[in-house]
Amino acid sequence: MAAVRGFRHRRVLGGAPSTAPMQRNVGGADRTARIVLGFVLAVVSMATVAFGGGLGPDLQLVVAALTLLLAAVFLATAGAQTCPVNSLVGRDTYREKSRL
Repeated sequence: MAAVRGFRHRRVLGGAPSTAPMQRNVGGADRTARIVLGFVLAVVSMATVAFGGGLGPDLQLVVAALTLLLAAVFLATAGAQTCPVNSLVGRDTYREKSRL
């Protein structure tokens, strides 16, 4: 595929080619906090499944699913180094590495 201004064309969900890469806006301490919080929430989800019998089966399932979903969101945004909420509020903690 041809390059346009340094970007490669990417197909977005089988649609037209996209030339705009995702803007990185998560880095440093923000990224580290998302990774740690993601793993903590995953452990909380597993603990809810293993030891949350006192909550009742319905509430146990809801709490475990929500904490697992939040863990996945935090880990995905840390891995992709982009967060839609950061973009909406204009927050950018990503710093480009200097190439010496």
